[in-house]
Amino acid sequence: MEKPKHLASARQHMMNKYDAIVSENEEADDLIAKAAAALDYNCVVASIDKDMLQLPCWHFNFGRNEWTKVEPFEGLKFVYHQMLTGDRADNIIGLHGIGPKKADKLLQDCHTEEDLWTTVLKAYEGDKERLVENARLLWLRRYDNELWGASQAGLKYGYRSGLEKRIQEQLNGLSVDYEYEKLKIEYEVHEVRKYTPDFVILSNGIIVESKGRFVTADRKKHLLIKKQHPTLDIRFVFSNSKAKINKGSKTTYGDWCDKHGFLYADKLIPEEWLREKKYLSELLKKLSEWLYADEVPVVIDGGTKVWRVLEGPIYRHEFDDDFLIEAGVDEVTLVC
Repeated sequence: MEKPKHLASARQHMMNKYDAIVSENEEADDLIAKAAAALDYNCVVASIDKDMLQLPCWHFNFGRNEWTKVEPFEGLKFVYHQMLTGDRADNIIGLHGIGPKKADKLLQDCHTEEDLWTTVLKAYEGDKERLVENARLLWLRRYDNELWGASQAGLKYGYRSGLEKRIQEQLNGLSVDYEYEKLKIEYEVHEVRKYTPDFVILSNGIIVESKGRFVTADRKKHLLIKKQHPTLDIRFVFSNSKAKINKGSKTTYGDWCDKHGFLYADKLIPEEWLREKKYLSELLKKLSEWLYADEVPVVIDGGTKVWRVLEGPIYRHEFDDDFLIEAGVDEVTLVC
C-alpha cells in the first residue's frame, strides 16, 4: 500500500504544533500503552483502535464520540477474547469457528486470569506455542522489551500459571533450594526433542511437574521420557488429581499416575518430598523397579502412598524419617 502523499509534512506539523512523539522501530499503540502504564492508567486514551481497550483506563473514541471506562479484569479479558477470535485487521488468525459470540460464551464464567488461561488453552487443544505466539502479537507492551508470557499473572513471578506461582511461594517460604525451567532433558519421539521440567529440587534431584490440565500429549510425552530416562524421578502436583483424563473416561489423573508408577499430589508439594534424601529417592526407585520386575508386592509409605499392594503379605514400618520395608514373598528386608 502506498503511503499518503503528505505523510511526512503532516507528521512534522504534528511534532511542531502538538509535540507529537514519533515511533521509531516500535508500534505506536505500544508507545501509547507504555505511556498509560507510566501514569498508572490515570489517563484518557483517545483512539479509534479497538486494541486499546485492553488498557485499564478511560477511553475516548473520537470517531464515535464515545467514552468507555475499562476495568483491569475487563482489559485482561479483552486480550484473551482476541486470542480466541483473532484480529483480521492485524492478520492474526484466531481459532476456526470461534467468533465474538462464541468467545463471549466461553469466557463468561471466568473470574481470574488463571480461569481465562485455562479456558483459552483448552480451546487451543493444549497448543501453548501457538497460543503464546498469538498473545504476543495482541498484547500491548507496558514497558520496554516486555514479552508476553504464558500467563501475565505468572510472568510477574517468572512462572507460567497460578499453580506454579503457588508452588514457587511454597518453596521460597520453606527456603528450599530449587531451579525453575533450567534443566533440559532430551526425549525421543520420531525426532529428538527437549523437555524442560518445571521444578527440580536440588537436594534430592526430584523433578516436580505442576499440572492444571493433563492432556493426552503430556501423558504420552511423560511415558516416553520415563522409558528413555528411567533414572529420573518425575512427580506431579495437580490442581485436581481427581479430574478425568478426558470426557467420558472414568480414569482420573491420579489413576493414570498410579498405573504408570508416578507419584502425585494436589495443590502443593508434599513436605515429605522436600525432606527426602537423594540416596533414599534413588534406592526406592531401584527397589520399585526390581520388585515390579519380579512381581514382588510392596508398599512404601512416608505419609504418602507410593505404590499399591498387588498381592502377598506386606508389612510396613516407620523408623524416624527413614523407611523399613519388608516384602514377604522372597523374604527381602531392606533398611535405609
